Amino acid sequence: MLDEVLAVAAVDPHLAHAGVFGGDLVQEPGAGDDVLLPGPGRDEANAIGADMVCVRDRLTRVRAFITQRLRRPRGDLQGREERTVRCPHCEQLAMVAEGETNRCLFRGAVDTTQEMMVYAYLGTPEDEGSLIGICPTCTQHTVVYDTELATGDRMPFCFSCPGPPSTADALPLPDDLVSGLYKWAEDIDTTLNLDLRDREDGKYDAEWERLFQDGRDLARRLAHELGPARTVTYKGLAHGGLAALTSVAWRGDRQM
Repeated sequence: MLDEVLAVAAVDPHLAHAGVFGGDLVQEPGAGDDVLLPGPGRDEANAIGADMVCVRDRLTRVRAFITQRLRRPRGDLQGREERTVRCPHCEQLAMVAEGETNRCLFRGAVDTTQEMMVYAYLGTPEDEGSLIGICPTCTQHTVVYDTELATGDRMPFCFSCPGPPSTADALPLPDDLVSGLYKWAEDIDTTLNLDLRDREDGKYDAEWERLFQDGRDLARRLAHELGPARTVTYKGLAHGGLAALTSVAWRGDRQM
């Protein structure tokens, strides 16, 4: 609280004395070396009284505006709660995941899914593992394990196929393919952490190329196991791989 008084006093000493924060926060003259500012006299207090009434009125209007503004997106969010997450900018539960993009109904701004992965990675404490993993449903590396949703739940959430990812056990996949997908995602996290730590151009190019090719092979095998009823799309790696590739898709053994 003292810091707030000092900040206001630096702008306008009268505000600090006029009870903006309430209570006896400003000591009177003669109270010792820790006196903040001299208290206002009766004439000065009367002179600024009208100004303070105006200040309090404006603050009340600001609070009312903020409350109204926070309520505005609620109608638009109805029916979308299961894919509405907390916006990394305004920190409101108002960002609707739409696949490739994510739109905040409070700010009106749009972030790509790759940008959301960056925010999640930067928000991971250094002593914990990565918050990001691979989605067993769409095979994209866009699952954030601890996502807060507008439903009030916290759970794994895939931003590429918006919603909680299907568990690997629920898909008809062989155990070695499931373990291969998890191992691939783990290797991506490890290489990314090393690359960011060393910051040496080209040092991990060969490893990124290997991960790129492994991901393509895993996606092709995933499509084979799931059969022609499902489409598996591989979009490469967010942090490496062949720049010329935009995406490749399969249905069963047939490349689209």
